[in-house]
Amino acid sequence: MTVYISTLRLLCASLAISLSLIAYKVVPAQETKLTFERLVKDQANAEIIKLWTEHPYDTLPTIDSYLEGSLKIIETTPQLDPVAIRDMHANAMAGAQAADEAFGTIIFSEYASSFIGWNRNQQRQFRAGQKAHGDAKTAMQAKRFDAALTAAQECIDKAQPLGDWWGMAMGYSAVGTAQNALGNQEEALTAFTLSRSIYHDLRLGRAELNCVLEMAGLLKQAKSLARTKITCRQGMTLAEKLGDNAAKAKLSQILSQLE
Repeated sequence: MTVYISTLRLLCASLAISLSLIAYKVVPAQETKLTFERLVKDQANAEIIKLWTEHPYDTLPTIDSYLEGSLKIIETTPQLDPVAIRDMHANAMAGAQAADEAFGTIIFSEYASSFIGWNRNQQRQFRAGQKAHGDAKTAMQAKRFDAALTAAQECIDKAQPLGDWWGMAMGYSAVGTAQNALGNQEEALTAFTLSRSIYHDLRLGRAELNCVLEMAGLLKQAKSLARTKITCRQGMTLAEKLGDNAAKAKLSQILSQLE
């Protein structure tokens, strides 16, 4: 009975973390965005690279504000201003290319260029993927775990062919949440690992940390000692950068139990 209660508590805690991850939404710091707008206007690429290096967790939210912002205009404005849309796309690409230079990646340019190139059907597919993600969250809250898994997989299936890396990461995290709730720990670990990798490249630190917390618990259950240790240590470093003392303490506790 004690083991059952302990397992149930662990699952409830895991679901609470995962639901917060599903709902994850970030916006750039206003100061960072204003600085970026000044630098991009001056075509100061070296300074943009420096800005991203100093504010990694504001990078994608700043870039995405032009992408999502332009799509919202396209969807809601009867008389489009093509120059305004073009300028928003140019800002997004400039920011994305500088981000790839700053972090030694390709994912920012891949994401931004894909977003900019979508036709109207693909834009609708993107919105359908977002809806599927919301459906997964709703199903999880209602404890309809099979339905949550179906919706989460649909989110991935909509996002992947579009080059929507952020959507893919959100979909994989939702899959991990649903699989864990269904008792499929190995599949959950695979999904959270994929989600974490994408979030890491996109410098979405808070979402990455949530995945690390999930992974640490699953790896401990799987008795994967070496991988649990390195995951906890990496997560503690990230938690310290984010100022998340609670996450750092939780990972430290798991680590101490192993050692």
